[in-house]
Amino acid sequence: MFSGLVGLTVVAAMSAQALQTVDPKLSLAGASINGSTQAVPAGTTFTVYGVYSDDSTNPESGLGLKVKYNGTHLTGVTISEEYTKCRIAVADVQNPTTATAQAVMGWIDTAIRPNGVVGSATGAVGWPDLADLASGGCLNPGSINTDTAAASATSLKLFKMTGTMAAGCTSAAACTSTVTFDSEGNYSYANAGAGFTNKSFTITGAAAPTQALAATPYVSRKTHGAAGTFDITIDPAGSATAGQSVTVEPRQAQSGAHQIVIAFTSAVSSAQFPTVTAAAGVTSLPVATAFNGNEMTVTIGSAGTPVPNGSRVTVSATGVGTAAGVNPSVVVGFLVGDVSNNRTVNSTDVGTVKGQSGVAVTSSNFKSDLSANGAINSTDVGLVKGASGTSIN
Repeated sequence: MFSGLVGLTVVAAMSAQALQTVDPKLSLAGASINGSTQAVPAGTTFTVYGVYSDDSTNPESGLGLKVKYNGTHLTGVTISEEYTKCRIAVADVQNPTTATAQAVMGWIDTAIRPNGVVGSATGAVGWPDLADLASGGCLNPGSINTDTAAASATSLKLFKMTGTMAAGCTSAAACTSTVTFDSEGNYSYANAGAGFTNKSFTITGAAAPTQALAATPYVSRKTHGAAGTFDITIDPAGSATAGQSVTVEPRQAQSGAHQIVIAFTSAVSSAQFPTVTAAAGVTSLPVATAFNGNEMTVTIGSAGTPVPNGSRVTVSATGVGTAAGVNPSVVVGFLVGDVSNNRTVNSTDVGTVKGQSGVAVTSSNFKSDLSANGAINSTDVGLVKGASGTSIN
């Protein structure tokens, strides 16, 4: 029982034999990746969860665990989201930059569920298969975490492991190694037999992902109620200089903000584009970013600091890491009512919106839905009339 954890005295309780294991999973609800090969692109983050299970009812299930990996391939490894019930050894990453790196952690023999007697040596055992009673605890030799948070009824996440594939691991030939969940005999059960099953998987290097702008990289996006979401394609050649051509967004801001979407040829993340700015001339605007697959959505302006009507705004992002050298930047004009995109609101725009009043919003006329509420009506006609005579310099 826990032969590799020094100074630990285990109080054994009689219970059913148990065959324990900790499965590696890419997501908590996903399948085990035991025996699989996972290609991890150089410079990217890899995450795996350790999920506990056993094969019997009420087993006594103390466990010491080593997660062994090659620290020259998988770098900067951290262990988080540890299960703290009956934990005796907080995860300790050892020799992290060597080929024999490992994370060591452990949990003591088991939770006890006494009938109203806290710390009683009698009662049901079975961590982590049974939910804890309010009066339950751990068989505690001292100095362990006795958190009594409820356990899962079936299987249990013990930890989350995150690391980054080394920059030089650009192929399987350059880097191939095994990640193993190994108890090294440091497990406990009430009777002889059964025990612990080790699990492992292979990671291989792969070409680092590259980011490039899509063929149509920039759009201004708004959702028009039930009518749907519509994009205005932004010309990348638009200029921040007065009098020069620029794509105009004629629709009202939503809660003071507009969304500019930047599209790439591959998936992007906040780690690759940590710096995003928006400015109307020399005046900075609030910026919030969100990432979904190949798209980065930049929300500019807010209710407290709206995008100025009649302004040219430059939206820029700086790429780092695997996106180094990819620095998208685009200029957008904002002028409510300028559906003709000539940088001036006039009778032509008024006539266009009036002509669409009462017509269902589609991909052909959505610009006339200036309020972006999914209907072209008197509200939009009023907006364009009220804006007549305004312009972008």
